[in-house]
Amino acid sequence: MPTQPKKMKNLASRAKKAKPHGNPKGAQKKDSARMRQADAALTRYEKACRVAAARGEALAAIAHRIGDVAVEKQAVHIIREMGKLQLLRDIVELRDAFAECAPGSLTPRLEALRLLPDAFLQWLEVHFRLTPLGEVGRMLELPASRLKNYTCTFDVPKDNACLLRVRVSATGWKRGDAVLVRPCVSLAEQTETVSAVARRGRDV
Repeated sequence: MPTQPKKMKNLASRAKKAKPHGNPKGAQKKDSARMRQADAALTRYEKACRVAAARGEALAAIAHRIGDVAVEKQAVHIIREMGKLQLLRDIVELRDAFAECAPGSLTPRLEALRLLPDAFLQWLEVHFRLTPLGEVGRMLELPASRLKNYTCTFDVPKDNACLLRVRVSATGWKRGDAVLVRPCVSLAEQTETVSAVARRGRDV
């Protein structure tokens, strides 16, 4: 059987004894470190995404609130402008004027407009939450201290105990619970004090 040359045997022996190139354990440690770094980077990225999303939602909420405030201010501005132009007063007076006329007693062109005031008032209530406050012609008996809730066409007595009989001469307006335009009242008859009313009640 032929034998390998001595030189070839030495090469084969050295090849068997030769160690693999590099350090496998060191490479594994480096790979593990890279994995940990990648995991840490991914964790930071996910956290940054959550923070960004939360801040985005907060900014969106703030933007919505700013928008709501702007809409509210604009609505109040429109209402006040309609009040200054007496449009609110006129629409109520037009409604009352139509109510004083029997259906069919007006010309066809006017009869076609009979429902317009009520439709406009309903539109104001739906879109602006605006409703009339006070009925024109209604008689009220109020102490002077409560007249601050009304626009008076007369000088209010300084005595808060003074009782006055007044008549609503112009409708006011409120938006929700907030009064935007106070009703206007006129003096109906001679004033008298609360004590005088009490005495009159005892005399009856």
